[in-house]
Amino acid sequence: HRQRLFLVTHDQEEALSMADRIVVMNAGRIEQVGSPRAIYETPATPFAADFIGKINVLPGVAAGRDSVRVGGRALLLARSDLTEGSAVKLYLRPEDVVVHRDPATGQGAANTLAAQVAKVEFLGAFCVLGLAPEGTDFPALSANVPRHAVDAGGLEPGAHIAITLPPAALRILG
Repeated sequence: HRQRLFLVTHDQEEALSMADRIVVMNAGRIEQVGSPRAIYETPATPFAADFIGKINVLPGVAAGRDSVRVGGRALLLARSDLTEGSAVKLYLRPEDVVVHRDPATGQGAANTLAAQVAKVEFLGAFCVLGLAPEGTDFPALSANVPRHAVDAGGLEPGAHIAITLPPAALRILG
């Protein structure tokens, strides 16, 4: 006979660290049920994605079966079932944004664009970078970067960098 313990919390870190199964609810309705890792890595809805962790939201228009135009830039996705012209929202976790200190890194590579560091928020072991992509109407992004990489790379407000948004990390939800 196995005992079950239920814990109700609004503290995402507590839920992720203590639970073997999480139920995400929104206004009394179940949005998703699963392991902490499954809910974090593959959220089923925009609400679940935003509730468990931080998320970047990129509104765009499908430019083909596997690309979305966001702020004048075509981003490749790891899926190929989009209907051209349909409005979509891409979701990307801050830790999935790849930051390159050298702004010339990846010039012309898929999903790589120039950006400027707008702010640096120190959170101990890592920093949250506020990023302003350059030369387009691309929305601002957040990136989680280890503190040592921020220090070693001179990543401070005003720094010009390159960022990559990996196709496999870009998700369409809901």
